[in-house]
Amino acid sequence: QAIDDFGEAGLPHVALGRTPFQQLWIQWTSIMDLSGHRVDAPHRVQNCVALMGSVLDQVTEAVLHCAEVVDVPYVVIGDNITAPMIGEERFVRYCTPYYDRVADRMADKDIPLFVHMDGDLKPPANAIGASRVAGIDSLSPPPDNDTSVEDALSLWPDMPLLVNFPSSVHLADSATIYEQAARILEEGGHSGRIQIQISENTPPDVWRKS
Repeated sequence: QAIDDFGEAGLPHVALGRTPFQQLWIQWTSIMDLSGHRVDAPHRVQNCVALMGSVLDQVTEAVLHCAEVVDVPYVVIGDNITAPMIGEERFVRYCTPYYDRVADRMADKDIPLFVHMDGDLKPPANAIGASRVAGIDSLSPPPDNDTSVEDALSLWPDMPLLVNFPSSVHLADSATIYEQAARILEEGGHSGRIQIQISENTPPDVWRKS
């Protein structure tokens, strides 16, 4: 339906949902409670993660079925990755195996996997680069987070970057907004690998100005 609606004017943002650990703390419980559950009832947490992973597998299969009849340009796992909430060890344990599994399944259809990583990314940077993730969705550069466009292009030299315009800058004056856009383009506009998005919530009543 989205393809029919957009025609040549846009691309469908095909979302698979979140990996289990990210879904658990974002949608079902707090990070503090989930951390407690991992200590108090690790087997139950692991069983829950496995069941949720099987649901992700089913969604992946549904998308592959769709790809038999329509062009799926890429798929996105909306994990909202930020280092303070996941850390490198948990990222490698709970996220990258699912990324790699989805990417392997999508490879037969030549569909790249993007992951929504909108936070601080330098601590797990090596793990991100070692994964089968093909691109970063919603990279949020300074002043909001720790990874600039220049840094990201260097850290992940083969990845396209869908760059979120920093949400806090929408609140600034027009000159500062322009300077931020120019900085993003100066750092990455030569690369052929960036797209500027408005992919995080924009503060109310300022979007027209920015």
